[in-house]
Amino acid sequence: MSDCTARGNGSDGIVAGATSAISDCIVSGNSGDGIRAGDAARISGCTARQNGGDGIEVTGGGFIAQNLCDANTSSGINATGFSNRIEGNTVLSSGSGIWLGGSGNIVIKNTLGTANPIVDAGAWNRIAPIEDAATATNPYANLAH
Repeated sequence: MSDCTARGNGSDGIVAGATSAISDCIVSGNSGDGIRAGDAARISGCTARQNGGDGIEVTGGGFIAQNLCDANTSSGINATGFSNRIEGNTVLSSGSGIWLGGSGNIVIKNTLGTANPIVDAGAWNRIAPIEDAATATNPYANLAH
């Protein structure tokens, strides 16, 4: 699924099953999650803004990259399962920045608002350090600004 808009729905904006590919979509003002996808989903280039739940929620084995998640009520990105790669996203003004409920997730090169932490609720996750955007030295760092 690509280049679509889901706005103002009474529940989730986009719901996709396992192995789905979602790219360049806009989801906003939905009362539930902006995008909710199953195992091994690829979500890239999307904007999830002002949704009543999470901006993006994935289960396991997903690749979540280059998305903008802004002003969502719950998390910007919520990885409920295992072995997701979360890379190069911008997460601002959401309840929590990136929520990791499972283990074995990789979190690198994301940009976070200072009030949007990475919440590591699982175990054995690989999270690059969070560094100030102006002084970062680690090429894999998650940046706070």
